[in-house]
Amino acid sequence: QQGERCVLLVQIKADGGLQPQKHVIHVGVYDPSGQERRHYRQNAVAPEGMATVEIPFALNEIPGKWKIVLTDVATGTYVERRVGIR
Repeated sequence: QQGERCVLLVQIKADGGLQPQKHVIHVGVYDPSGQERRHYRQNAVAPEGMATVEIPFALNEIPGKWKIVLTDVATGTYVERRVGIR
């Protein structure tokens, strides 16, 4: 919803079932038209491969499907998620 926080739990999985070490996750946020909203850009530290990312959407944000891209800075591996703003 407009004006609410989007909370994402990030978990890095290491090959071979090993415990992940400290990672940095870059967070990019894109509005429904595909424009990056740089004021939401952030880096999250994931000690032992776990992090919580919070995106505080504004009260007057554009409604629609937003794209969030989470990228492991060390490996370049990324995942995209969509969230709806009403």
